[in-house]
Order: sequence, then structure tokens, then C-alpha cells
Amino acid sequence: MGTGTRPRAGREREQTKKPPPPRKRGRTRTRPRLRLTRRARLGLLVITLLALLAGAGGVIAYATPLLDFRVLHIGLDAAPQAARGDHRLTKTQIMRAAAVPDGIQLARVDTSAVRERIAVLPRVASVTVTRDWPHTLAISVTERRAVAVLRDADPTVGYDEIDAAGDKFDTTVTRPSGVPQIRMDSGRNVSASYSAAFPRSELLRGAVRVARDLPAAARSRAAWVQVDSYDDITVRLSGKSGNSVVRWGSPERGSQKAAALQALLKKDDSAAVYDVSAPGDPALG
Repeated sequence: MGTGTRPRAGREREQTKKPPPPRKRGRTRTRPRLRLTRRARLGLLVITLLALLAGAGGVIAYATPLLDFRVLHIGLDAAPQAARGDHRLTKTQIMRAAAVPDGIQLARVDTSAVRERIAVLPRVASVTVTRDWPHTLAISVTERRAVAVLRDADPTVGYDEIDAAGDKFDTTVTRPSGVPQIRMDSGRNVSASYSAAFPRSELLRGAVRVARDLPAAARSRAAWVQVDSYDDITVRLSGKSGNSVVRWGSPERGSQKAAALQALLKKDDSAAVYDVSAPGDPALG
């Protein structure tokens, strides 16, 4: 009997043996769904529409003839403190220098390049180039005008034109109307020390300052500016009753001397001599 019970006990133990626990599997995380609010959806729609409109605007501006260049507007003004005289710079010269191709889209016009091409003209003092939609390119030019001329060393050239800054910028065969000529070769003997202190370039700048500072009533009558020394500059005025001389002295205190000369001309516009070298005590002669 003993042998009959043992195997049964072994079988019972085998039956009561617990199976191994199942392995835990990692939980799969589900991503939360992105839900847009009504305001967010509206904002996204607006951004999309704006992007489409911007793209369409770029196509219209750069790839269609709807905004092409058709009109070139040129404004031409004289530089301040310029002497009287006709415009020497023409709109035709400006248009040729601008060299804007016909039919090009206005957005494709390189305004900086146009400005640089115009600025190299010797008679241009300043220039601005702007787009005036839908079809116009606006060019505004300030013309460099002469306040005085100087006889060129080469007689075939004529005259060197000098602006208010004292720079020679162009030449002309005939002297412009209303622009005084500077005369510097008076034949006066000066010392070497004086020449070193007041070289020819300095005397020329002084003469230009005098021509620039002349009041309008005298500038329109000025025939020449004579430089005998830095402190001895005179101006010749032409008039119906004859010529007059203005004793200006040095180029210093130009505005005070201009005011004194203006007052003397109002008192007597046909005097032989106007002395404003001491502007606090001007005199007629």
C-alpha cells in the first residue's frame, strides 16, 4: 500500500504547483489629440490668406505688366546760393544717364543703381530716386550751379565753373550770364612768406566766398571779383549808369558785409564806390 500512495502525493504536488506569473508588458501611451479652438483656427486661416495674398502680390509686382514702369518724372532744381543763369543740365541728359529699360516692372528697377548713374554727371549736386506706384519712377535732381568762373589756362577751353564749395566741376566756352569771373593775376609782387601763408588755392577759395556772399542785388550785377591779396578783394558791378566798385576787403564776416552792401545799394544804386571792408562803418564814394 505504501507504494501506492507515494506517487499520488507526487502528482498532487505537481498539480498544486502554481504557474509562473505572466510578464508585464509595457503600456502604450496614446498621444493626446491636438484640438484647436475656434479663435486659433480663425487665426490660422487669416495667416494662410495673408501668405497667399503676399505671394500673389509678389507675382503681380515682379512678373506681370500690371505694375510696370511707364512714366519717368524728373524734377530739376538749382543748388542754393547759385548765381543767376539758365539751367545747363537738361532732363534729356538725366533720362539718358538713368538708363531705365522700357517695360521693366517698377519693383525690379534698381533705384540705387539709377541714382549712381545720374550722380556721375558733373553738374549734379544731389539726386534722389523713388518709386511712385503704380507706374512712375520719380527722380529729383539738384543741379550744381556756378557761383563764379575762372579763366582756364587753356584758352580753347574757356572758363572753369566753380560751385559754392570752391570746387571746379565743369567747363564752359562762354561765361554764364550773371556769374562773375575771378581775376587773380594782378601783377602785384608779393613776398615768399606771403605766398606761403596765402597760396593761390587759398586766394581762390576766398574769392569764391566773396562771390557766394554777395547779396542778390549785387550778385546779378557782378562782372568780376578781383583778388589783389587776401585782405584786398574788390568786386566790379555793372549798371546802366556805369560801373561801380565794391571794396570788400578780406573774405571774413561775409554776411555782415553783404548786409552793409545791401543797405548802401538801397541808398544809392549808382555810386562809384561801395566800401564795406569795415562793415560796421560802410561808406559810399
